Amino acid sequence: MIAILQFDAASLAHLEKLLAEGHLPTLATLRGRGAWYELENSGGVL
Repeated sequence: MIAILQFDAASLAHLEKLLAEGHLPTLATLRGRGAWYELENSGGVL
């Protein structure tokens, strides 16, 4: 199965903090079972 999750308005630093504090257990489980990549925005603001 392939799942791509995109968070448009979330900062990576805030997301990492929430994961470390245990506030996002489902996302932490998915992250632990899969791969985590940062994508760059090449298009800018629409």
